[in-house]
Amino acid sequence: MDDLLLVNKRWTIELCRDMVERGLDDIIWACDGRVGLMSEELLEELKEANCQIIFYGIEFGNQRILDLCKKGFTINEVRETIDITSKVGISSYGYFMMGYPTETIDTIEDTINLAKSLALDHGMDSAGFSIVTPFPGTPLYEYCKKNHMLKTTDWSQYAYQLQKGVIELRNITDEELERLYERALYGFQFKEKLRQFV
Repeated sequence: MDDLLLVNKRWTIELCRDMVERGLDDIIWACDGRVGLMSEELLEELKEANCQIIFYGIEFGNQRILDLCKKGFTINEVRETIDITSKVGISSYGYFMMGYPTETIDTIEDTINLAKSLALDHGMDSAGFSIVTPFPGTPLYEYCKKNHMLKTTDWSQYAYQLQKGVIELRNITDEELERLYERALYGFQFKEKLRQFV
């Protein structure tokens, strides 16, 4: 396991070429990718070494929220990254979140719409959705604590797949967040099934 595999492009290319030279390219493997770091050259090397899927932490479909959480890339870069990943023949999986401080129904709708668009128009193969969770020790946790946005410090509730956020959002209710989460989760799964019959 290596969360930083693709940070050093030269090292990654050398690894991929060594895998091919040593006959290890029959191993099926996957990795995490980073929007803005990928290039067609790098992706082609990953494909040659039999990388089958790349997981991208896209997180949000609204540029203001992306900037607020300091992701360091644009929505256009997201589309370009998924496009070139699909072009070289590697599957892509997008991670998305909802419920970041200052989110609104509209910003969450932007995230859902981006996920759908990436799947239908850019070749993204799958996606996962989760509720933003400010785990202790992170800047997000400190921000939420400082701004009195934590609903609880019962750590058993700090699980991003419980469908209930622990951040007190000012512009969206818990019920609205849960409804949008379920719509994203099940709506996207339905779209995946629908595409198989088209």
